[in-house]
Amino acid sequence: LYRYCFESKKTSLVTNITTALSYPHFSWNGKQSVLYAGVLSYTGWQLSKVSVPEKKERSLPAKSLTLRPPPTASRKELAELTPVNYPSTKYSPLPSLLPRMWLPLVDYRIGGAQVGGGMMGYDAIDTHRYSLQATYNTNTQLPDWQATYSTLILGPNITFSNSMESNYASFDRNTTLSFQRQSTSRLGLSYPFLKTYSSFTASLAYNIIRFKKYVKPNNTPTTCMASTPFVHATDLVWTYRNVETSDLAVVYESGNAFQFATRNYILPGGVTWKNLLLLSSYFRWKPHTIFNPQIKGLWSTQINPNFPQSGSALQGRVLETLLNPIPSDGFNLLSLRGYPNLLSAPALFAGSASFDLSFPFARIFEGWGTRPLFFKNLYGFLFAETSYVRSISAPLPSAGFGLRFTSTLFYIPLTLSTEYHRGFQQALGGKNDFFFQILASNILAF
Repeated sequence: LYRYCFESKKTSLVTNITTALSYPHFSWNGKQSVLYAGVLSYTGWQLSKVSVPEKKERSLPAKSLTLRPPPTASRKELAELTPVNYPSTKYSPLPSLLPRMWLPLVDYRIGGAQVGGGMMGYDAIDTHRYSLQATYNTNTQLPDWQATYSTLILGPNITFSNSMESNYASFDRNTTLSFQRQSTSRLGLSYPFLKTYSSFTASLAYNIIRFKKYVKPNNTPTTCMASTPFVHATDLVWTYRNVETSDLAVVYESGNAFQFATRNYILPGGVTWKNLLLLSSYFRWKPHTIFNPQIKGLWSTQINPNFPQSGSALQGRVLETLLNPIPSDGFNLLSLRGYPNLLSAPALFAGSASFDLSFPFARIFEGWGTRPLFFKNLYGFLFAETSYVRSISAPLPSAGFGLRFTSTLFYIPLTLSTEYHRGFQQALGGKNDFFFQILASNILAF
């Protein structure tokens, strides 16, 4: 802010705020001018009293603040316009359904380079969407793909998808890679009930699932060892979220995220029910320092010998994987930290409880010239966790810490993370696990 002197017609600097001020307001306390304003800092906007150099000044002359009167409204009447009838046709999404986005996909996954690409498109009024991505792994010498189409033409979101993905990967002591490939065809129906600060989404889906087990000894071709029959499964999912965030947040800053899901497997020999519970809460301890307790549970009514994936399992960090090496939680398994390369046998129940504390280290918010890379936050986190699965005789406690750097590359959010995890049950696979990973969200998902 600058002060203007009417006598000398000169300006002088009043404040030296290096960030920003909002809604500045001057007042006179009888001795000097006092400035109140919102000041921007790394914790956000805060109402502050800003000191002003001592100089008794009169208020501005009233005439200098008087606005000129507005112009007189015209009384001229406009000529009556002749209505024009424009031709109209029924809306068709086809002309605007060409791909609008494409990107290369490059990763290092389960010991090999994963290369491929993806594309996405939607129509002019965003009623129809589709995405397609495909990759090839140089180690397994097998392709993965995912194709999705979604429409809102009937109101609820109707989704058709088909995918082939490699999962359940682990290495033995002889560097032999064991993994499974999951084939899924899915028809889904979902509808969100939105409020100002929360959402509740109900989803119903019908799946056709099949697993194949593969073994890849070192420097030898991949061999299919077993295959499950095609299994029909029905999902019912309830998701509630009222989490809040901000531009300066490193994680969600308050609220809860709750998901309960149930799946019905129609299997030879009987019907199996599988239930999933994910509960996460966020509490603000200090500005942008967030305490995050989590509870996860996965349990089944039985383990069908024709389809072992009907059971519940725990899996640790997948070795020789760079992008998202810690598996995501879902109907197949739950993830745990501190036990890399661990894949438990199927059981009736698996669960975990954890506490995370996240806190900012540095605010960057700068780019590198005109290059499409923008740096945001550097923050750290601490965690303590314990997991349990009935196929292992004891709980699996762990703890650790990490340092994460958030950025954006070509509008894709990327997080570079260096972490140390310690699993305390060394006899059950716990290790001192120090690793680097890249966390990225799938921008083609919808």
